[in-house]
Amino acid sequence: MESVNKLRIKVAYGIDMSGGFVSVVRATKGGWSELDVASSHLADIQAKVADEKAAIVATLSVKESFSQKIEAPFPSVSKARKVFQSLLDIHLPFPVESCVCSFVNVRQTDTGTVAALAIGARTETVAAQIERLKEVGIDPEILDHEGLALWDLAVKDCPREPKTEVVVAYLGRDRLVLSVGNGVIYKYARNTDVKIEKNIPDQRSLDRITRRMSGGLPAKESASSMLWIWTGPQAESLSARTAIEKALGYDSTLNAKVAEAPASFLARALALRALGRAGNSVNCRAEQFLHTAVSAANRQRMLVLATTFLIAGLCLCAGNILWMILINRSNERIQRRLRERTVEISGVEHPQKGMEMLVVRNAIDRRREQARSLMAFFKSSAGQSMTEIVNFASELGLYLDSISIRSGNLEIRGSAPNWESPDRFSDYCREKGYANELKRDEAGADERVHFSLTGGVNED
Repeated sequence: MESVNKLRIKVAYGIDMSGGFVSVVRATKGGWSELDVASSHLADIQAKVADEKAAIVATLSVKESFSQKIEAPFPSVSKARKVFQSLLDIHLPFPVESCVCSFVNVRQTDTGTVAALAIGARTETVAAQIERLKEVGIDPEILDHEGLALWDLAVKDCPREPKTEVVVAYLGRDRLVLSVGNGVIYKYARNTDVKIEKNIPDQRSLDRITRRMSGGLPAKESASSMLWIWTGPQAESLSARTAIEKALGYDSTLNAKVAEAPASFLARALALRALGRAGNSVNCRAEQFLHTAVSAANRQRMLVLATTFLIAGLCLCAGNILWMILINRSNERIQRRLRERTVEISGVEHPQKGMEMLVVRNAIDRRREQARSLMAFFKSSAGQSMTEIVNFASELGLYLDSISIRSGNLEIRGSAPNWESPDRFSDYCREKGYANELKRDEAGADERVHFSLTGGVNED
């Protein structure tokens, strides 16, 4: 069953027909007005609706429909919605598959369950009502539930305390409807046929009211604290109200009032609910009975939704493309800088793309190998040892003519005052980590022993 609030109606015509009585209310977001229309001229309303792109709202009476409270024994609303139809089937005297229905006022209770109000009617009843309305010249987009419409507008127009027992009574020329609830919570609605004679129901009607409608109403003892709201074309008849209240067992202590413009109350409720201004509207004209205008509005809504998703998708794609362009430009800048640095470090003019790190690593390895001996010399321990070697040579009276370190090779040439001093110098160099081979010449004219040490850094 379709929620009419989704249709985004801007103008609505509510129509109430009761035993030859017709009330038509035109409602917009700005307000409402009652139209003077006879039943024979309802076709004119249909023509006006087409020009205004408005919606016509009629009613399924309480007699032709049902409202049933159901309760799912678990706290999850989504899970409860899956079993509502099965729970409703238990309460109905006919298969739930043979009716159209909707579940409104879904709420979690204090006891950890999920409660809802089932609204619906049998399919043949909906079909018959549509045909009756077409016979008088109207084809309503919406068939609302009479009892819930009366209740919701009364909630809006007549404030009350949260726990107040409330009865909204609709007295028409052919029926009496009672919508009963507590505070703002709708409970149920009842209906019975009446026959009005001299502005009051006849005796048979009063007897039927007593028999069918008195049970389950708020206690007679609380009549002064409850709220009774009269609506409908016959509601302004004091004698009719008094006779019905007496038939239901209430006396003069009943806290009763007549609603504003009671004759158009139901038509007004239907129109305002279609605009979303008086409760949760439901449309019993659903499924196979869905009006072509409602179906078109649904397709339009789906088209708008699909278009929105399409535009969002295109925007996302455009954003991705822009992002990729920015990423590619950033990558190109990084690649260019990497190539420049590779050429600067390695000296290779045109390094292959993707091989830059390998080219740089090879260049660094070559330079490391070339600098190995120099780095070994400049290690703090090696430099200190060489200083100590030179100092020791001075203590021995050695003259060092040259010291050469090339690619890890050591070569020292000099002269000693005696034959034994070069041996001591060679041993000292080995202690400092320089493996070497000593060669000496015979003493020359200067009476000094010339020698040479050759070897290299001991890597151990």
